[in-house]
Amino acid sequence: MKRSSTPIRKVWASALALAVGALCLASPVRAEDGSPANPPHSIAALSPSTLARLARQTQPEGSGTADNASFFKTKRGVAVLVLLGAGFGYTLYSKSHDRVLSAVR
Repeated sequence: MKRSSTPIRKVWASALALAVGALCLASPVRAEDGSPANPPHSIAALSPSTLARLARQTQPEGSGTADNASFFKTKRGVAVLVLLGAGFGYTLYSKSHDRVLSAVR
């Protein structure tokens, strides 16, 4: 004999809807008007010693780029462009020289 599970599904659906509704209403209810006495520390906030160290730090030697030079005019940039061109060319070549021989194709 087959039992109908419709009433159980309705109860679970109602409980789920009630839980989602309670979660959505919880944050506006808990909101405070005043600001906290001690604001939380931000992850992005840097200490004064770190700020001083960053101010002293200069560009690393041998980075491969000059101040006004474009990336694609450097040796690394040219290598990237050559590799991109080779990859694109191989893609076009392999698309037209594919050896898959099937009835579906």
